[in-house]
Parts: sequence; structure tokens; C-alpha cells
Amino acid sequence: MTVSEDPTKLLVAKIFISSSVSQYLEIDERLEKSIGNVCITQNGHLAHRLGLERERTFVIGKHEYSSGKYKIRFVMNKKNSKFVMSFNIISKYTRIQQHEFELSKSSYGWYSDGDTCGGVELPSNKNKYSMESETTSEIEFLLDCDNQKIGYFNERTKNRREMKINLTKCPLPWKLLFYLYDVEDSVRLLSSKQLL
Repeated sequence: MTVSEDPTKLLVAKIFISSSVSQYLEIDERLEKSIGNVCITQNGHLAHRLGLERERTFVIGKHEYSSGKYKIRFVMNKKNSKFVMSFNIISKYTRIQQHEFELSKSSYGWYSDGDTCGGVELPSNKNKYSMESETTSEIEFLLDCDNQKIGYFNERTKNRREMKINLTKCPLPWKLLFYLYDVEDSVRLLSSKQLL
């Protein structure tokens, strides 16, 4: 059997080379563990407070972040704007007990009233209260393991904030941690990416 090329027939009609290279890699962050009266549904993408009384509850993400940069988008919904929620990072090695865990001693992040949790912010912040009195906030949470810092972008206010992480207090790898207090408070993960 012989294979030969027919010069009158086109083998490949068009070749297209894309100059755009993907700037990110999708990761599948999920909410994996809860402490307190919380229900995790929708394949780990939604967590909401259950029960009839307010109490401290926590939800922890599944993914471990040890190097690189990540963007995690989520929506926090609060039943009542006068009570706070928070989004944070903790070390994988941190033990959490519902009534003994102190966010400010073991985690870094922000409360929904704009206060920081556990860290000192970097100087470029314009509006501390970008989430105060809001019941719904869409947040892009930025984790930069290589430069030991985290930040966020509030989709509504367009406000950005960031802080450095003390690796002695919060060693890598990091995990996501959400604090929910009021009945019906919830957090929904929208997307998660590793930046390349």
C-alpha cells in the first residue's frame, strides 16, 4: 500500500493561531465543612444558616491554597444589616470550635461592616465601609500566596482593599472561612480561578 499526496486537493483549508492565552485556570472551590447550624447545598456552592436563634457558625472551603494567585467570587446575603458576617482565610492547621474560636486571633479577612479581621491593611484604602448596612454583597476575594497578602473587590461599590498576612500566625496552606451569625444568612460561591 502506498500513501501519496494529491496536489489538486487541499488537505487543510484554514489554519488559525490564537494569540490569546488563557490567563487563568478554573478551580472548583466548594464549601466542605460547617461548624454550627449550617446547611451546605448545591454541590457545595451554597451555605445558609438554619435554626431559630442567632449563633456563631462557620463554613470552611475545601481547596487548599499554598502557592500562586486566586480569585474567588461569591455573594454574601444577610438577613439583617445590623449583624455581621465575614470572609476570611485560615491556615489548614487551625482547629475551629464553635464557641471557643476567635476570628481575630486565627484568621485574616473582613467583616461585612468593613472592619478588618486579624490583620493590618495596606495603605491604599479609600472607603472602609464598602459593605456597611448592605444585606447583599458580591465580592471578588483575592488570595496571593506568593506575596502573602489577600484583598477583595466589591462589585457594587468598586472598592478594593488588601492586607498582608503574617505567616507565623496563619501559615500556608490557607483555606476559605466564612462566618455566618443570623438565621438565614448565606454565602454562595460563584466562581473560583487560579491566575496564571
